[in-house]
Amino acid sequence: MGEQKELKHILIVEDTPQNIDLLVAMLGHQYDLSVAIDGGAALEILKDLQPDLILLDVMIPVLDGFQVCEQIKAAPRLANIPIFFLTAKTATEDIIRGFEVGAVDYITKPFNAAELNARISTHLELLSSRQLVEQQLKELAEANRENKTLLHTLCHDLANPFASISTFSQIIADEPEMSEKFLPIIFEAAGHGLEMIALVRRMEALKDKKLELDDVDLFEAVQQSVMLVNPKLEAKNVHLEVQVKPDSWVQAERTSLINSVINNLLTNAIKFSYPGSQITVSALKRDKAWRLTVADQGTGISPKLLTELFDLSKKTTLPGTEGEEGTGYGMPLIKKFMELYGGVMEITSTAQPDPAHGTQVFLDFAEGEGHV
Repeated sequence: MGEQKELKHILIVEDTPQNIDLLVAMLGHQYDLSVAIDGGAALEILKDLQPDLILLDVMIPVLDGFQVCEQIKAAPRLANIPIFFLTAKTATEDIIRGFEVGAVDYITKPFNAAELNARISTHLELLSSRQLVEQQLKELAEANRENKTLLHTLCHDLANPFASISTFSQIIADEPEMSEKFLPIIFEAAGHGLEMIALVRRMEALKDKKLELDDVDLFEAVQQSVMLVNPKLEAKNVHLEVQVKPDSWVQAERTSLINSVINNLLTNAIKFSYPGSQITVSALKRDKAWRLTVADQGTGISPKLLTELFDLSKKTTLPGTEGEEGTGYGMPLIKKFMELYGGVMEITSTAQPDPAHGTQVFLDFAEGEGHV
């Protein structure tokens, strides 16, 4: 006889007997269920229980659903449990507030069995995927201790953009008039998700310490990266001067050079530049090596922060000149790729209020072979 698959556990927090009976009838055949009839009882149960998903009614005694959700999300052991709010179909304000306090989805009353099962299944699959990624990233962290902080953050956040896409799309499907409010959120979430997947893939390459190097033309790589960041340059009115000539061949891996190294350098330079200022990208051949320089006229980096820039245990991220946010992982990632290319990365910077404020990043590459 095959091994019996362990059922996922769902906590139902609902005070109406008819709704409890209905949810048990809909879900009891495929999930282990626990029931709490008020907010206080739910939090008491969660002291000993780690459910896979929580169905949480908004209007319950003792503590309402929003208060319960806030306390769950504040507890590290429980924070990643997906929470569905149970609410009336017309309660748009409840739905929005539910997302604000940490819910990932909502179910409207009266319950539809097919919809309920489908949406629970979707989020449990997301949870399983996140747990799988967590295990894979944990193995990476064991192999490379200094990446532990970065990998933990990626693992924790990976499922969130896709959950947002799912839930806000459902709101728009139910209430098309909400599209203007929520479509920008969906687009932003999709971008974050794609960026995180790409970063996980790049970190997977770093795990094995193997990249297939080839001859890459710095001129072409810079042009490709400029095309990617051009909207940011235009939006901030930052002028970019490129002093890189064709046939500047170096040893590197093309995809990571464009998308991780040069792109991160330009994005950082734009972030800390003032509107109307200039960024210069130049390449100079020295013996059998090429030096790529990215120089900005931005805020600069303090001497203390400069010494901590590649230490993942330190908080190095700062807001840009227009409040732009970042992860703080761009520079460490660039340095790792340069090491894999057999190259070197150096940074010099002068911070405000010095009139000569700005940052210069130097990347030294081995010369590519087979090109004149």
